[in-house]
Amino acid sequence: MAIIKIKFDSASVTSKQDADLNHFLVSSQNGIFAWVLGRCQASTSNNYINFQSGYVQAYGRRVFVESGTRISISLDGNAYGYVVVRINLGDNSVTLEKKETTSTWPVLTQEDLQNGGLIYEIPLTRYTKTTSSLTLDSSYTPPQIVSEYSRASTLCNNLEN
Repeated sequence: MAIIKIKFDSASVTSKQDADLNHFLVSSQNGIFAWVLGRCQASTSNNYINFQSGYVQAYGRRVFVESGTRISISLDGNAYGYVVVRINLGDNSVTLEKKETTSTWPVLTQEDLQNGGLIYEIPLTRYTKTTSSLTLDSSYTPPQIVSEYSRASTLCNNLEN
């Protein structure tokens, strides 16, 4: 047993130690950091979904999405889809992917990364497509990480109502 320095010069911190603290500091929220940079806002152009810059986090594993990041959507039939940031601790990778099904919204893989889970998909947007169109779901709000002040303010407003 030992005491391990975390935020010191020449400290050696594991990604798990850092992630555990990051997850705690955002009150165990997973999603897009609200009100930071472009919040990963999505738009469409020429069968692509484009994203503004922003940070996402799942179980303390933080990822930066650069402005101009985009993914191609093939108009090869009718489908419901999500664009997700896929964190895979099994192979230490992060990818931008689309998940589609023909009859309803796809099920996302969201395992507990703090307790042995390996994969977590953070949705950035959802869409529908046909053979001739691509439409973002304007009624969908992806999960967001908000400040404690925002959470407290919302709670107070709900209690007042």
